Amino acid sequence: VFSSVDAHTEEHILRNLKTLAPTRTLLMVCHRVAALHHADRIHLLEAGRIVDSGNHAELMASSPRYQNLHQMMARKEALQSMATLAPAEVTP
Repeated sequence: VFSSVDAHTEEHILRNLKTLAPTRTLLMVCHRVAALHHADRIHLLEAGRIVDSGNHAELMASSPRYQNLHQMMARKEALQSMATLAPAEVTP
């Protein structure tokens, strides 16, 4: 779903998910860094098994797998953002 919305809208949705359904469990499968920061619990899967579990801060402190994945995703998102913000080439 988030691949179809701009960054501002994505952040708005993520910030408000808990408010919209405070007594519900929401399961998100994601590959975007922004979504991870809002999660109460993150389960890192590898070959169909949970290999690490915790919130973002816990995983950044204790899981080399999560740290590497997070850094890789952040770099990819930064490159995509730069590509969309790059000025168009102007020819005289």
